[in-house]
Amino acid sequence: MDVLLWIFVGLVAGALARLLIPISNRGTSGVLMDLIGGIVGGILGGYMVMTYNIGHPMGNYYLWCAIFAFAGAMALITPLRLLTNQEVT
Repeated sequence: MDVLLWIFVGLVAGALARLLIPISNRGTSGVLMDLIGGIVGGILGGYMVMTYNIGHPMGNYYLWCAIFAFAGAMALITPLRLLTNQEVT
């Protein structure tokens, strides 16, 4: 169940990356890469929450999963864009 949350948040983060991280060329070739990068980053961020037990004592585990999954997705998408010559402005 947790992995599905991470994937969903990663998809949302990948979609929002098109809006939050401005790039100079708005082609459609980066959409799939943003979504895949968002999923991978979401899984990595959610896995960090699970591994380090962040949020368990406070009872807001799913909130922290969503926050870390979003942060992980955004942290992965930015370098991916730089490596694929999409200028981040």
